[in-house]
Amino acid sequence: MKRTISAALLAAALLSGCAESKPAPRAAPVRVEEPDTTALRASLQKNPDVAAIGAVSIILPDAPWLDVDQMNMGDVRLGDTLSIVTADFTVIAHGTVAALKKDGVHMDCHPIPGRRSVQVGDIAIKFKS
Repeated sequence: MKRTISAALLAAALLSGCAESKPAPRAAPVRVEEPDTTALRASLQKNPDVAAIGAVSIILPDAPWLDVDQMNMGDVRLGDTLSIVTADFTVIAHGTVAALKKDGVHMDCHPIPGRRSVQVGDIAIKFKS
């Protein structure tokens, strides 16, 4: 009789430890607001020294490559140098056009030491030579 009770208690203890635990809820994704560069783009389009303007749309995290879209492509060629600026017109990087797209470019990116990282929504500018 003692063995039956001991076995029942042991089984109950083992089974209660195997109860399925629910995974912790995941944190909701954080939406990053793109900077409002409308005013900057409008003022740059009036600048006679600016040949083309675009917006950074994709940043490859493991490589220094950017995708720039919404660019007027008339004066952009392979090998051209572009500057990346923030909404307050701080230059944060420079790069070279590596491939042309219908409305933008693929480019390498060389951040300026001590400046913040390039973010989606930053402005790419090609100045006239």
